[in-house]
Amino acid sequence: MNALIDSIAPDELKTAAKDAFNGLDIAALTQENFLDLVSPCGCRCISKCPNESPVVEMEGFVAELAVQLWNDKHFKTRCPVRELLSRLRVSSEFGPRECAFMTKYFYYFGKMRSHEGMMNDIGRTETYRKAIHGNPDNFKDKIVMDVGSGSGLLAFFAIQAGAKKVYAVEASNMHEVITELAKANGWGDKVVVVNKVLQDMNESDCPLNSVDTIIAETLGTFLFGERGIETMLVARDRFLKDGGAIFPTRATLSMAPFSDKKLFDAKTTQPLFWTGTDFYGINLSSGYARAHRECMSQVVASMVDPGSLVATQHDVVYDFRTIDSAALRNIQVPYRFASDRDCEVHGIAGWFVAEFLGANETIRLSTAPCDTLTHWFQVRFLISEALCAKQGEILRGTMNLKANEQQSYTCLFDIVLESAGGSEKRLANEDMSLMDLDSSLKEYCYKVVKHGDMSVACVDWEKTTQEAIQRRNPPVQSGNAQLAKEIVMGDTMYVCVNAPLWLAELKKKKLEVVGKTGNAMFSKAGGDVAAEARTVRAGLIRQEDSGEESFWMEKSAYKTHMIEFIVARKTSLQQDFQTKPADEIISHFKKLSDSQVRDCFEALNTVT
Repeated sequence: MNALIDSIAPDELKTAAKDAFNGLDIAALTQENFLDLVSPCGCRCISKCPNESPVVEMEGFVAELAVQLWNDKHFKTRCPVRELLSRLRVSSEFGPRECAFMTKYFYYFGKMRSHEGMMNDIGRTETYRKAIHGNPDNFKDKIVMDVGSGSGLLAFFAIQAGAKKVYAVEASNMHEVITELAKANGWGDKVVVVNKVLQDMNESDCPLNSVDTIIAETLGTFLFGERGIETMLVARDRFLKDGGAIFPTRATLSMAPFSDKKLFDAKTTQPLFWTGTDFYGINLSSGYARAHRECMSQVVASMVDPGSLVATQHDVVYDFRTIDSAALRNIQVPYRFASDRDCEVHGIAGWFVAEFLGANETIRLSTAPCDTLTHWFQVRFLISEALCAKQGEILRGTMNLKANEQQSYTCLFDIVLESAGGSEKRLANEDMSLMDLDSSLKEYCYKVVKHGDMSVACVDWEKTTQEAIQRRNPPVQSGNAQLAKEIVMGDTMYVCVNAPLWLAELKKKKLEVVGKTGNAMFSKAGGDVAAEARTVRAGLIRQEDSGEESFWMEKSAYKTHMIEFIVARKTSLQQDFQTKPADEIISHFKKLSDSQVRDCFEALNTVT
């Protein structure tokens, strides 16, 4: 192998290439495992060459080497060079391939306002501060690198903890802010600001393998959302000393199936606009299927009620000291759950917990549903049709995260329900992306906090958590505020009535959302309800965000309902009515006007 490298590698790449490909078992190479074995070596080779050689030249060498290995093995098909290059670019695409999307990315993070919210996320900021200040053996008199430094906050924490020098790597215009703040605080001689994407850094920016500790807040939505962890791993491979520390050190990605009909119905009703058949004379209904698919493809970023999780969570640990960046190109997480109740399953919820394993103490940063909220919230991946699971039945599948050109991941997952009657499968939509987030359900409480001599208004994450807990199971109130109000749904007029028993009866059925007004949703019994379509029990449920529910029946059946109620309470009527048979009372009230019947009906409703 070394002889082959000497024959085709440029002089400046030879040492790094030999080190990167050391241990590759050429004899074990097959057409099936070729990419899996060669790609990690190629990525290591590129990461170990932080010199003036262009990345394209490094990739060209790896591709040439791969072709030679392929030919030497006498494989009959063509060498998969294109796929190899695609895998290599996991570790280098931030660099000379900076595209319009990345320009926008760095423009966003180059604004002061983009950092205030993160800095004032006390759970995030305090955890990093505790991890740094609580581990002096990792920072005092050490060389530190802050990857994606942003405002420079973590670099400054490291200086406070006694660091000798900190490389603050920041590609956006925030590098100017780091320089200004370092100088203003008397740290200008200790903070070295590097205004580059880390993948473009070379030995003149920072000596190879010279850093004692790497710190990075590159954690994203569902841990990997912005692919910042890959940049942290490139920094590890190029600049960290053997045995050096990396903060955070590892993270646990967690998933569990959830049941949340309110969320599911809300997402289902979002595209109802596209069911219109007369929008300025235009029939929009042919666009509904696509609009519905887009809605269900959005990843929901909000707070998850722990009570909505219907199985024990599945955990996967990623150790940032050892994981290869190539492994993050296509992340596959198989899971298997046992439902802990009879329920409808609406998708998979996810979150992460990061750990800082320091020389002196271990600190945890949790974004789990049961902990105080952070700006990461939690995420939920929806399936387009609910699965009806019984307690003990198995739910299995795989979450597949594939790196994409938007510096994020495309998500594809499936859930298979295994029951005594067989199996039933749901697939998520293929265009689900961690960059396409539905944040409409996020709600915040605010407070004023004091940092030194400065008071700042920011999100109160702890209070937000507590108020969200209180909202999870609001007391169900009757819809008295809606009584006698009318609404048209489809071609039918409905009116709100006080019928708690029928409301309870309808709630037992499988419901489907048929409309939405303001923050209220209207649902009716799904499936074939022809047999009861003309009865007073064939109605709608109106559900408010507050938890209030009300029963709405067809107006054509409303008078009949009121008369039946009056007959059932005839002992509260005048003396001459109390002994009359029901058919006579019905006949009498049918002759009265709707308003007269309603007056009697409402009067009887107040009788205990």
